[in-house]
Amino acid sequence: MQLPRSVDLFLFPLTRARAQPDLVAPPAGETLATFEAVAVLLALFSTFDIAFAPDYLATTPMVQTPLCAEPTPRYRHSLTMPMAQVLRVVATRREAS
Repeated sequence: MQLPRSVDLFLFPLTRARAQPDLVAPPAGETLATFEAVAVLLALFSTFDIAFAPDYLATTPMVQTPLCAEPTPRYRHSLTMPMAQVLRVVATRREAS
């Protein structure tokens, strides 16, 4: 079958359909979850001074990657990439100013 020389582009709409990821907005739930995560982190970091536990860096297995100049904690292999060791921190309430 040979098509005519002037073909309407919308004659076969399924052949013209393709995803345009740069034009698709994220789902509303994802946007709300991101906003909530930022709000929680802002509340925590503005209320507390957070630092690693005193012996955390000395006792945690680290890995050197070419993407980072500093050694980073080792992660377990998983979809969500949990840390191999628990992230131990010390939080102290900031003084009211």
